[in-house]
Amino acid sequence: MAHVSAYATMHPWEDWAETWAHYLHMTDALDTALALGKLHFIHLCVADAAI
Repeated sequence: MAHVSAYATMHPWEDWAETWAHYLHMTDALDTALALGKLHFIHLCVADAAI
């Protein structure tokens, strides 16, 4: 399995946790922007995906 760094190779669960944390931060930022009315096109994409 290839990892992005030597640390990630030695600590794959930590690498996974960091990756998951970044994903959560990005989705939370998008959700906040959507709630503030800053990303109308994201709402349309999510609504289309639910159909």
